[in-house]
Amino acid sequence: MKGRLWKIVTVCLVAAVAIGCAVLFLPMNQDTGASPQSSNMLSLVKPPFVSAAGNDTNFLEEEAGISAYTNVGQAINLNQAKSAFRTVEYQTSEYIIGSVAIPGLPDTEDVHCYVHKDGWVVSYYLNDEPTAKIVDWNDLVSTKLEKGIGEVCDATGVPFIQVTYYDFRYPYAEKVMVIIDRDSFNLQIPSSFAVYERSYSLYSCTYYRVRLYIDGNEVASADDEVVYGGLNPTQLTPNVFHTILLDHSGSDYGDAIALSYKEG
Repeated sequence: MKGRLWKIVTVCLVAAVAIGCAVLFLPMNQDTGASPQSSNMLSLVKPPFVSAAGNDTNFLEEEAGISAYTNVGQAINLNQAKSAFRTVEYQTSEYIIGSVAIPGLPDTEDVHCYVHKDGWVVSYYLNDEPTAKIVDWNDLVSTKLEKGIGEVCDATGVPFIQVTYYDFRYPYAEKVMVIIDRDSFNLQIPSSFAVYERSYSLYSCTYYRVRLYIDGNEVASADDEVVYGGLNPTQLTPNVFHTILLDHSGSDYGDAIALSYKEG
């Protein structure tokens, strides 16, 4: 995977700022007037094959959540692709569905994958899993979803170009912002935005417990593990500055806040 950049999301994983600086969740290049972090994000684009009559991908609308997809521009040998799968759930002469392991991660982090012989590769997490699960704390250059596609491309010897993201749960969502932090920051969501999901990922590679707080209330804790989950609208209400803070020891930890939304 070396050299493959998370082409859209490298700008989405933004560095933390010190507490006291306003982190504004606003469109790119808008003047916030308050020393914000970079407000880059990834775009969500509906795949061209969604809802097509007689299409074998209709199952994605029933079970998939946050997803990444690409077309490699050439035929894929399914027998070769199969070697990238940890488990195969279903296979025909046209496509394979199953789970693909992410290097260095346990099977709980496997991505589901659909590979079609005509060149389509889709990786996704299930619709009951939070968007923040895409963050790979071992390598923030790319998401777990992109790495899953890369594993298939490596197995089949086809080119890896770039991926596009989509969330099958929220067809009206246009963007996802992921903020990576190791200390504290403030966050405000404009009231004009329709926010479809708020979620977090909390990482600790230490035997000292790391705790995530929003506005002084503990949301989650981690002890030599990664935990993730959803946030409810009352925890990150619009038009209010919220303080996200990590209480930590040790040297290897972090948190991510993911927001799926449409600008009003």
